[in-house]
Amino acid sequence: MLQEPHVLDWTHYSDHNMAWAIKAQSAEGFSDVIVQNGGGSPPPPLTAAFTAPASGATVTSPVTITMTASGGAPSYTYALTANGSQIFSQTTTATSTSFTWSPTANGTYNLGLTVTDAGARTATATRTVTVNNGGGAGGTVSLAVTSPSAGQTVSGTTWVSIWITSASTPPFTFTLSAAGATAWSESQSATHVTLPWVTTDTPNGPQTLTVTVRDSAGAPGVATVPVTVQN
Repeated sequence: MLQEPHVLDWTHYSDHNMAWAIKAQSAEGFSDVIVQNGGGSPPPPLTAAFTAPASGATVTSPVTITMTASGGAPSYTYALTANGSQIFSQTTTATSTSFTWSPTANGTYNLGLTVTDAGARTATATRTVTVNNGGGAGGTVSLAVTSPSAGQTVSGTTWVSIWITSASTPPFTFTLSAAGATAWSESQSATHVTLPWVTTDTPNGPQTLTVTVRDSAGAPGVATVPVTVQN
């Protein structure tokens, strides 16, 4: 046992393997005491990554997003966002996981991944993809015609109000036709347009106004309105 007075002198040998050499002075002289604080080397740096879909890819809903983690200390918490909103979170010891994402709106999405390990270390990754749910896979454009109304009597120039109500890819080609003839056609990126129908070019009497839309991915849409032309 050390007797008063005594002197403690310590030396820090390593950044990670902590050891102290203590020289204790007692009435009998000096003695060396080694105190070892283990812990070993720190884990390798934590990294996060996307492996699918490819960066810049155009995808159709649903799409499988595959994520990986390496380094750090398991378990890992994977947090996935799309345009800043969280869409998935999972805690697991696995170094990879996946999520089936079903976006309904077309457009560009910025995917963000944050992985947090058991030591509260974090790593991030980002990926940009484009969602296109229209076109060749049988997609259609849903639309509504709010003017003229069914059964309305029209004359002169009648304005046709058209709304696209589904996730579709602009720009859109809008076409009005009646009595077997095209009455108007134009392209716009807006999902609500008002187009002119010059009814004097259409015979009087009961007619069916047909509105067709095609988006830039090739997806079609159609709506019909029965009216009476009276000029």
